[in-house]
Amino acid sequence: MRNDDIRAIVLAFSFRLRDTRTASRLTQDRLARRSGVHITEISKLERALTDPRLSTVVRLARGLDVPTSALVEDRYQDPQLTIV
Repeated sequence: MRNDDIRAIVLAFSFRLRDTRTASRLTQDRLARRSGVHITEISKLERALTDPRLSTVVRLARGLDVPTSALVEDRYQDPQLTIV
């Protein structure tokens, strides 16, 4: 997988996380308390400064009360890239 592909995936996740959080009317602080993920980590994830660990994605989804797939659904449309 190319670095550009990975960057696109991280960016897509960051947008989904922020959009889902704001649609739920949660602050980063409130999501941190609900999910157990530190507010600094949430901030970095929303700015695509770090790659999320699977356990972090699951905790964030639970804190947002959404299925994990809502944060990681493959919407990236590159015919040469398959996300499994």
